[in-house]
Amino acid sequence: MPQPRPTGSHDQTSAELVARVATGLRGSGEEQRADAVAAWRLLIARDIDRVRGIVTTFRFPGRPHVRVERQDQPDAVQYAYERLLRMLPNFRGSTEPEYVGALVQCVRYACMDYCRRQMKHEIGLGGSIDETLPGEEGESVGRFNTALGRIGAQRHEDDVRGRADLDAFRVGLQSLSNENMRRVIALTIEGHSSAEIADRLDLTAANVDQLRSRGLREIRGHMESHD
Repeated sequence: MPQPRPTGSHDQTSAELVARVATGLRGSGEEQRADAVAAWRLLIARDIDRVRGIVTTFRFPGRPHVRVERQDQPDAVQYAYERLLRMLPNFRGSTEPEYVGALVQCVRYACMDYCRRQMKHEIGLGGSIDETLPGEEGESVGRFNTALGRIGAQRHEDDVRGRADLDAFRVGLQSLSNENMRRVIALTIEGHSSAEIADRLDLTAANVDQLRSRGLREIRGHMESHD
């Protein structure tokens, strides 16, 4: 884990460090900005156990079986730490509770991004669908989340069976006859809401929901036929 090199005192309280950050960010001089960076790095370094705790207990919203696996937690903590460092220019608080709230939210978003990339990798989406749909944060979809949660739970309980399910899901997705169906489900995997998908594909949100529902039924039928 990178270690901060603050220019200020290490015996300051967290509240005092947050005040230094706020003052430095409001300033216009390079020295003030540097002091804000130093205080921010020290704050995050002190809170690394808090970051680790959030990563360890994290569960993806709407997907209780999706979490950061034990072997991946050090990498996820490092990713969250680096994201916290980059968050400084956007921090607008001036009190310790505001800082803690911003830290918790940032780490949770980092965990969501980390889990989303892992799910995308495990499901094995490839080719043009994968390459043309960059991931963004979006809303979850209940029926799809349930399917992924079931697959994820099986994979952790029975690795061989779980990997077979993931392979079947990937093959089922690629075998869909309707191009829009494939794109809707691919974008859903990326975390986009129905409204966002509709905007991208020039459809209505209702069309997106129908395509997703039909596509998941077809994929589920494919998976069940290969049990």
